[in-house]
Amino acid sequence: MHEQRPTLRAAVAAALLLPPLANAADDPDIGAGRWMVELKAGHIRPALEEYEQFYGDDDTGYYGVAFGYRFSPWLEIDAETQYLHDNGRGRLPSTGGPGAPVEYTLWPAHVFAKFRLERNSNQLFVPYAGIGIARAYYKQDIELQGERDGTTGSGLSVRVGVEISMNRVDPPADDTGALKRTYLFIEAQDFEATVDDVDLGGEGLLIGFRFELGNR
Repeated sequence: MHEQRPTLRAAVAAALLLPPLANAADDPDIGAGRWMVELKAGHIRPALEEYEQFYGDDDTGYYGVAFGYRFSPWLEIDAETQYLHDNGRGRLPSTGGPGAPVEYTLWPAHVFAKFRLERNSNQLFVPYAGIGIARAYYKQDIELQGERDGTTGSGLSVRVGVEISMNRVDPPADDTGALKRTYLFIEAQDFEATVDDVDLGGEGLLIGFRFELGNR
């Protein structure tokens, strides 16, 4: 396990200890966009041991899309799916030298509660934290050795991040449409997805856009 993982989990735990903001409900515009869509991309550092030796680096590209519904000004429930793909070379059991080419693909899925520290709809920076569970479908294809695939068990999924309001930076000319607010965000994630005592999860750092939708 990487040393940073306890640090991120401690940060999420500290954020979740903060009470809901009592005055958030006083701003009716916060509840205008109940539905949420997020598009994100970045890098993940897989928890797999010796990942760098097989794939040439200790991290790889990581992409995700999330959907959610806000139940209150500070609480929403989200579902997210992600994608990881990397190419490398296996290792020969006899000599330990480079072996056949290998492709590794991972599709994690997360369900989690997100707690947003938003006081009013005009807030520029909105910090947040989330906690839930994750599972993943994996596939490893080694040339001349066939394909291995399957589904991991469920594990802990945590995240912490901050959103920057694009409405505050560039106010829309017309706010009567379905798109209520747009945010740019940066997010750190950590999740576990174990199969046969091997953790296929990892730590991710992503940047993306959040779109809040509501009725016209």
